[in-house]
Amino acid sequence: MGLFLGTRPSGAQRAGLRHPPTEARRVAGFSRILRHGAGWLVVRRPPPAGRSLCRLRHAFLWPALCPILGDAVRGKRLRDRATAFGRQFREWFADDGAALPYGRSLPYRFAHGSFWSAAAFADASAFGPGALKRLALGNIRWWQNTEALDRDGVLSMGYAYPNPVVAEFYTSAQSPYWAFKAFLPLALPADHAFWQAAEEAPATEPEARIQPVPGMVMQRHKGVVTVLAGGQEAADRFLHTAEKYGKFAYSTRYGFGVERDSRCFAYGAFDSMLALSADGIHFAMRKHSDAHGIVDGMQYSRWSPLPGVTVETASIPAGVGHFRVHAIDTEIGLDLAEGGFSLPMPSRASVSLAATDNTITLTTSDDASALLVLAAPAPVTLQHQIGAPGSHLYFPRAVVPQARLTIAPGRHMLASWFAASPDKAAVAAGPPALPVLEPLFEHLRAHAKPPEGWHATSQNAVSFLVARDRATNGLGRA
Repeated sequence: MGLFLGTRPSGAQRAGLRHPPTEARRVAGFSRILRHGAGWLVVRRPPPAGRSLCRLRHAFLWPALCPILGDAVRGKRLRDRATAFGRQFREWFADDGAALPYGRSLPYRFAHGSFWSAAAFADASAFGPGALKRLALGNIRWWQNTEALDRDGVLSMGYAYPNPVVAEFYTSAQSPYWAFKAFLPLALPADHAFWQAAEEAPATEPEARIQPVPGMVMQRHKGVVTVLAGGQEAADRFLHTAEKYGKFAYSTRYGFGVERDSRCFAYGAFDSMLALSADGIHFAMRKHSDAHGIVDGMQYSRWSPLPGVTVETASIPAGVGHFRVHAIDTEIGLDLAEGGFSLPMPSRASVSLAATDNTITLTTSDDASALLVLAAPAPVTLQHQIGAPGSHLYFPRAVVPQARLTIAPGRHMLASWFAASPDKAAVAAGPPALPVLEPLFEHLRAHAKPPEGWHATSQNAVSFLVARDRATNGLGRA
């Protein structure tokens, strides 16, 4: 994209070369239009959508940090923004180095951690060199323990293993090499503080776990990060956007899957999603939200997956897991399927199953994933659902605890608790008490406000489009 050329002016200056100042101004102006609170960069969309998409760490902030070397005023501004962003972005990384898999930027692999490399290079972080070193190198080490390289040692298309299903229409065999941005510390001398410091675990900040700009509620248990998501959306032209942006929860340890066939409701995995079907064949999931907000640490969204169907969803942190409560208003009869967190299933013998009338728990040698139905308007069938081969980011073969039921026209409440953890005892202990449901939704409707990065004014949206076109025309195709 054109923003990468933002590194050129300062590089030319450092080499003693003349460089047109208009190019640097265009790139700087482009970045300013995208700027939002807490250091986040937000793509604002024009009405009627009026929705925004927080661009992730390596896409914009990495090149934005590079030009600061020769500009003291701009450098301070960018360092301040990067420092503020880093305090929140740290919560996206698990203790084992895994970054939260979320959104479209999946095949770029360890580019996810390149923000920390750029922060060390530009001295733009609230964390010391030892903490930055842990964040930057810890993410690379996590990738070393995956199957991301093919048999020839080349980065494949996929995520934790060769898996073209996660690609977008614009990705190619070269796309994974955005990951090399994580190698920026190699430009630092051997005596730099980054290389001399001993790695140390960066502090976590509980107050950073409510993130109003991207609209996320973060949970951390036994070093594993789980996010209750709700506010991000992507254009319909992209692939699997419901799964990449619209799931109710995302995890650094359990990844997520995508659905291979939109006409196969009976065999869908639907991990961390609610699927609705009017004919038992086709299905719809949350892809766009008509309203959304975070209230008292709870996620709220209202969405309309099918004509005549409106769903209100509350996702509430609860112990090692979370409650997921749906208020469904429907004019038609529906089949429903809702899944929990995925586990790997290399063989049937590797996963054990325990079930009661309202609980199903899948267990492997390392983890447990549970689904507990607390309130339902009709009889529920609990089952383990095996996802389509190669449809999961982490596991070539994944299995999901799942609940299925059929509802008639009317208003219905469905409430469940979902948890997955290497701490099997915490999963077995179950949830705290469930809030009273109808007053809960009254409270959420009355107080929910959209994430700070969600809505945009017409003026800002038009400014963004104009700046984008200018950057594309002036700097080469974005």
